[in-house]
This record gives sequence, structure tokens and C-alpha cells, in this order.
Amino acid sequence: MPPSALPGTWLTVSLKTGDMDTRFPAVFLACGESFLTENRWNSFLSELKAEKREITTQVFHVSDSDLDLILAQARGLSFLAAFQAFRIKEAEKLKKLENLERYLENPFEGTFLFFESNGLAKDHALVKLISKKGQVQYFDTAQENKASGLAFVKQKLKNAGKVLGPGASERLEQMAEISPSFMDSFLEKLILYSGDEKEITQETVEMFHEKMEDTDTFQLTNALFSGKAGQALIVLKKLLGEDEKDLIPLLGFLHWQIRRIWVGRVLF
Repeated sequence: MPPSALPGTWLTVSLKTGDMDTRFPAVFLACGESFLTENRWNSFLSELKAEKREITTQVFHVSDSDLDLILAQARGLSFLAAFQAFRIKEAEKLKKLENLERYLENPFEGTFLFFESNGLAKDHALVKLISKKGQVQYFDTAQENKASGLAFVKQKLKNAGKVLGPGASERLEQMAEISPSFMDSFLEKLILYSGDEKEITQETVEMFHEKMEDTDTFQLTNALFSGKAGQALIVLKKLLGEDEKDLIPLLGFLHWQIRRIWVGRVLF
């Protein structure tokens, strides 16, 4: 979506190469799967760095940072900084928004605020406030998750110098609804499994998926939801025994699975 089509309060950024202006939101809120909000943050940083001078970044957690102190820092630049971007996590824990509302009435042109949350109701006060003053993006529907996951799959394979053969794209598209953090781990292994072959065929995907089914993450969730704690522990040990770095993607996948069941219960 072009910047001119987006609502809210905007920063005007002059490009070094000419007198054209590019506009960014003074404040942004990303809600949903942590892997996708991470990608959105990185995307904003890339855009800012490409069209602005050097920027500084800071990360805050609402649980151990005072919002008023963050806003005080936002009203001015640190020494030698030309622009700053603040990433504020755990936005769902914010209680008092009066000072943020006052700040957004006249945001400092050298600061970009990026709030993120795993989940906020769309009628939450923070969502309403930022919708008026900047931009809000949700990554919580199956369609959005699938589209974002598929875009991630294509970019990941492109970076690895791989292309998808007939049928492989459709097969991975079916799998893209799974938590993208889980897909990240899956693709890392798939790329290694494919070896020197530039093209990843549908047969390669199917053979690799069958190989993974011996210790499949779904076995863990099935055991958990069936109350089979012993079996769940055995599967978990096998999963982590393969690669300890899989812990974060595994947690993301479990969060995705449990959230789907919780939404189903609410609907019933």
C-alpha cells in the first residue's frame, strides 16, 4: 500500500538524492505471530535506512520499562544521532495511554515508535489510538498468515539459491498456514536435505516430510492434548535432541496450535 493511502500522523523524510519526500508513520503497531512482527520491524528498518541517514535503534519491554521515560527519550535525539527508532514490545501490558496520546498530538520528527503485541483485541484503547495517529497491522487471520508464510518461503529459498519445481510450490503453500517460525526451521532442513540441487521438486518435499514424520511436531501436540505426558516428553526429547536451536520455532508452533484450539472453544 503506498504511503499516501495510509492513515494517521506521518513523518516527512527528505531524500538525499532529490527534493522528493517519503512519509513514514510516526507510530506503528504490529499484532500477531512474533516471527511476522519481527519481519515487519526489519522491513521498516530497511526502508528507513535506505531513505534516511544513519539511525539508532533501541528495544524496550513494557514489563521492565516506563513508557513515560521512553516518551521523554523520544522527544529528542541522542548525541550524534540523526534519527531513532524505538521498538516497544509487550504492548498489551500498557495501562495508561494519556501521555502517549499527548505525545502523538505532536510527535518528534526524529523518532519512530514501533509497538508490538502477540495479541490485542481490535477494540483495545491502544489499537484505537494508534489507528488514528499512525498505522496498525494484524497478522492473525489464516489468510494473512498463509500469505505471509508463503512470501517468506519464496524469499528464504531465493536467498539460498533454490527454485521450486512443479507441484512443490503448491505443497509448501498448503503448509504455509503453520507458524512461520516453524516453517523457518522446516525450510532450513529442507534446503540442507536438497544438497547441491538448485531445484526443489515436489518429490523432494514429500520425501523430506516423510522423513520428518518419524519425530513430527504434531506428535507432540497430539500427545499433550490427549493427556499423555510421558509420550509428550519422549517426543520433545527427540525433537530437541536433533537440534537445540529448534526450541524457539517449536514454541512458536505450540503457541499457534494452542491458540487455534482456544479460538475453536470460544466459537463453540
